[in-house]
Amino acid sequence: MLVSITSAYVGSKCADFYESILSNNEERATIIQSEISVLIRDMEPDDKIISYFSLLMYRYNEVFKRSTLDIRRLKETNMLHPYLRYMYFFLRGQQDVIEEQYETAFQSFIKAEALLDRIPDEYEKEEFYLKVVELFYGMNQYVRAALYLERALDKLSMQDRQFEQLVRALLENVELLIEPNTQFKERYQAISQ
Repeated sequence: MLVSITSAYVGSKCADFYESILSNNEERATIIQSEISVLIRDMEPDDKIISYFSLLMYRYNEVFKRSTLDIRRLKETNMLHPYLRYMYFFLRGQQDVIEEQYETAFQSFIKAEALLDRIPDEYEKEEFYLKVVELFYGMNQYVRAALYLERALDKLSMQDRQFEQLVRALLENVELLIEPNTQFKERYQAISQ
């Protein structure tokens, strides 16, 4: 029986690949690129990771395999650069959350969020905010988790209304966690009178 490799693991390898490209380490980048190619075959389905890897391969070929400089293609690559940097920090943070390395994940997500305004895709922003919710939930920081849940709600499309209802119900439960003593006192006073 084949064990499926998580997309988060392959995403973290992609982040390593990008790091090697940025540091101009062709040998390391080539080794990691080969590893990722094998891992993707057994990875759970995830179009986003495959797309990210394809963009990285484009960048890899631009940096290490081209002998002539094409200004138009260079400009296209520079337009992709903010997205590649965003994905790097996002995937690093995601992997750190899985490994419960919350402080490191927090630092990565701060850097990813700084690039988020340069990402035109609203779904990407929604996903980012939901991953940050996971981080703060793991850190037992429910107030901050609730704030990011609200940001995710702002990015939802009309098709996601059922999800919105679920998130709103979750927010109500978070509020109960935040102020349990106040809620209890109010209920106790109402019952006792």
